[in-house]
Amino acid sequence: TSEKLTDFICKEKKVSKKEMALIKSIFRDINEFIKTEELNIKVFVNWLVETPKVKKQLIDEEKDWLLKEVSNVKTLKELILKYKAARTLKEEMADKLREYDNNNYNAVYLLTIHSSKGLGYKNVFVKGIYKNSLPDYRSVDKESIELQPLIEQASPPTTMEEQRRLMYVALTRAKENLYVTYPREINDKPTLVSPFIKESNIMFSEEKI
Repeated sequence: TSEKLTDFICKEKKVSKKEMALIKSIFRDINEFIKTEELNIKVFVNWLVETPKVKKQLIDEEKDWLLKEVSNVKTLKELILKYKAARTLKEEMADKLREYDNNNYNAVYLLTIHSSKGLGYKNVFVKGIYKNSLPDYRSVDKESIELQPLIEQASPPTTMEEQRRLMYVALTRAKENLYVTYPREINDKPTLVSPFIKESNIMFSEEKI
């Protein structure tokens, strides 16, 4: 009952008589709404968002969103059906995401090179393979530079060897078909193809697509 709910809520909290009376009043109203066989949800939500506690907690955007969500719902039965449909959709999406994460879903997978380690796909597209991207413009050659000063900096450097290993990982994800691309220009400035492409003996076309 509303009395028991109020007692339970206020049991371990210091609540004034005025606050307790307000809580009881709210629960009584809710109870009356629930008893109504053809409960008008829109009327109920409009009432609910204007109750002192709820009104204080909700920001205008949340209130507007809530009212919009129930604008086309008239009865409690309709609200329950809408909730069940939303829950079913959520579960279906969760199942699809699990399938996607387990690489069982027939979809395009967008992966970083690091996250693709250990995986393999029939067709693989590796994009953005140009100088200063892969290898990264910050990468250094261990044989031609003193690393210690760089290691002591806030951002440890990456080496050409590490970048070359990344390229190897990217290229070996393909089981059948591998496509490697690079942009001709970035911000109206021409780019140079990554030296790793030439090292890999990959045949590529200079023709415009």
